[in-house]
Amino acid sequence: QDHCLQEMFESRVALTPNATAIVYEDRKLSYAELNARANQVAHELRSRGVGPEVLVGVLMNRSIEMVIGLIGILKAGGCYLPLDPSYPQERLSFIMKDAAISLLLTQQRLTENFSDLQVDFLCLDSSWANITQHNVENPPHVATADNLAYVIYTSGSTGQPKGVQISHRSLTNCLTSMQHQPGFVATDVLLAVTSLSFDIAALELFLPLISGASVIIAPQTMVLDGAQLAATLVETSITVMQA
Repeated sequence: QDHCLQEMFESRVALTPNATAIVYEDRKLSYAELNARANQVAHELRSRGVGPEVLVGVLMNRSIEMVIGLIGILKAGGCYLPLDPSYPQERLSFIMKDAAISLLLTQQRLTENFSDLQVDFLCLDSSWANITQHNVENPPHVATADNLAYVIYTSGSTGQPKGVQISHRSLTNCLTSMQHQPGFVATDVLLAVTSLSFDIAALELFLPLISGASVIIAPQTMVLDGAQLAATLVETSITVMQA
């Protein structure tokens, strides 16, 4: 009950550093590799003032880098605001202004539509050479279970969208509950199909990573193609999908 998500992930890294943590198309990272890259992002974010209760926007296409960014924010002690690039620009701009974020973790080509916002950009693609200058060690833990892990916006179907604040305690409670029932173990492989801006995405991405299991991020084309999705489930080692 008193652990943050990043602490639980680091415990799995220590137990199974060489196990496959994440897969996207023909790329994959082990637990140790994912941890090292997230640590470098965390150190860069710390240098930019990110810490407990500091909200960082995440506007990224589905990719391994998206997950590196999320874990990096949590390791820095901050909390993330998920922003799906496929959402209407008007909604994304409203959310960023309403949440008053000052830093956006993104990819270079996604910054063009938001140049009018008063926000700093950290592009994980174009800035990666600089980010890798940081060390790969776990940063000291500065967040507690009562600090925020992320803020996620409602659909706004009954008015303006509203940001819902989720603490680490709530997130890890959900994840450990799911480990017990319906049950999730290190030999499982989860196919993540959900938009980062939908709350189930946190379970899809993080449940495997605190369990020593693997998460496969489904490309957007697969998510939108039922036949391709069904074939993937039949042809691969995936054991869990939530949709």
